[in-house]
Amino acid sequence: MTQWSKGKMILLSLALVGVMWLGAAAPARAITDTFELKATFKERCKENPRFVDPFTVKVSDGFTITFTRDDSNPTHLQATINTDGVSPDIDAIPLAGRAHFSNKTLSKVEFVVSGVNPGNPNHFLTLRGQGTVDRYGHLTKVAGTVFWQETTTYTIDKSTGAQSDPVECFSSGTFGAGKNLTWVPPPPPGTLRVTGAPSDVGGRFVTDKRLFNQQVHVVGAVIIWGEFHTGFPAHTETLLISILTDGTLGMLFTDTTVSISSSAVREWNFSCDNLPGCTGVTIDRLTGTLTFQNVVLVNSFNSTSTSTLAPITLNGILRFTPF
Repeated sequence: MTQWSKGKMILLSLALVGVMWLGAAAPARAITDTFELKATFKERCKENPRFVDPFTVKVSDGFTITFTRDDSNPTHLQATINTDGVSPDIDAIPLAGRAHFSNKTLSKVEFVVSGVNPGNPNHFLTLRGQGTVDRYGHLTKVAGTVFWQETTTYTIDKSTGAQSDPVECFSSGTFGAGKNLTWVPPPPPGTLRVTGAPSDVGGRFVTDKRLFNQQVHVVGAVIIWGEFHTGFPAHTETLLISILTDGTLGMLFTDTTVSISSSAVREWNFSCDNLPGCTGVTIDRLTGTLTFQNVVLVNSFNSTSTSTLAPITLNGILRFTPF
């Protein structure tokens, strides 16, 4: 197989890995998202002369909702609500259910979770909702409906705040997730030393966080770092990695020069089928670091010449959002 063909196969693998999941190559991880909770609902309590009371939970009330998913079983969803003791019943209920993607790009989910109070199985809580999944695999824009039964009190006198004796109450309404309290901004991308490259590529790959892209789905993960060189003609360097379910690591370093009338592409690639035993490459998902130690990338494609370019060598550390 020619270097050009190998390069094209690597490039195709890297493009397709967006629909492959990082499975056997790394241990399962729990993806946890804790949100500020807001809700509007109606409470129907036994012996309440008004029968129905409207209530609103504001972000300032300090309630939170936490969703947890696992790589090894991505459709299984767990959740808990923390009212900080305002409703001991709700605080005690562990929620579990299913989440399923509702679009082809795997960016939207629908879910249902429910549970009962371990100390009182007559008290339950059910959430049904929708959300989106960002490129790091975390939930965003979560909202839905809620229904539960608990033992609580209702207000007898609004002027004094006097409460009834504890009674059984049903409540239903809508909820929304506010700020994601567990979201962490992407870290500084990092810098690599590049040896053996043509002079216009330079000896350093200094990544720009504006060109950083990380795609994580339940079936795949791709990370891209980029560096833009100003001037005329300008050129962009990118480093793209993929990890397949069989433990294969794919890597492509591309230098693309674009002028008004033409463009030129040079590519170097690296592949290894034994992650985490790839010589010179270390990936730590918990800290979000990718370390290179004398990693040699071979030339796979040079659009302006039939000659083979010399290999390049990478040393240094790049960073990504842990996943």
